Amino acid sequence: MNGLAASSSRDDALAALAVLGSGGEKLHALNVANSIAQERYTDGFWMSYHELTSDYPWLRKRLAHVEAADGAGRGYRPPRRNFFAGVLAAITQRFGIGGGASLVMTIALIEILAAGAIPAYQDYEVRMQVSQALPLVGQIEAVAGEYIETNDTYPESLGAIGLPEERDEGPLRRIELIKDGIELTLRGAHHLVDGQTLILSAYRRDDGSIAWECSAGTLDPKYLPPRCRAR
Repeated sequence: MNGLAASSSRDDALAALAVLGSGGEKLHALNVANSIAQERYTDGFWMSYHELTSDYPWLRKRLAHVEAADGAGRGYRPPRRNFFAGVLAAITQRFGIGGGASLVMTIALIEILAAGAIPAYQDYEVRMQVSQALPLVGQIEAVAGEYIETNDTYPESLGAIGLPEERDEGPLRRIELIKDGIELTLRGAHHLVDGQTLILSAYRRDDGSIAWECSAGTLDPKYLPPRCRAR
């Protein structure tokens, strides 16, 4: 917030913070809005624990704070931290009683919590990788939606709407037209993401405009993005 107070431009303050995460050379490729949107995932156990034992809050929270603040510095409501992460952070050497007792207690608690915390972190990691495809999903829906609204049918080929089937890099491996809509094959470092599919299906609203439903193809439904689970 000090950067915002010293700057006459909110965009400049956001860019200055974003440099910490991307570096100056890659700042132009960073989507600040998407980065801010990821702060809602910071309430998990390990994310909360890391933040509580660090010098600064997560960069995404700092960006969200600047983006949402009014002139008096109000307007931002951060996600709540995980309660059990707070308990563990309170007795680690950084914050708590210190010395060997703190280390022993920390190790014991990690062993107790690992059975639940490690799967929770895996779920977070998978959801984060799936969410990286959402900006491209939105672009595909926009381009295909215009065609469907005009022609009342899916395009005969992706070339007709200027989309490639194969992608050499990024969060999508492949885009394919299928009977039920458009199938997206994901790319990711995690085996629960890489090669899994999402299905986009178009439908008409009452006013005649095109809207989209997304559903799991081979992707485990519990990893569907929130916009899909809400339908």
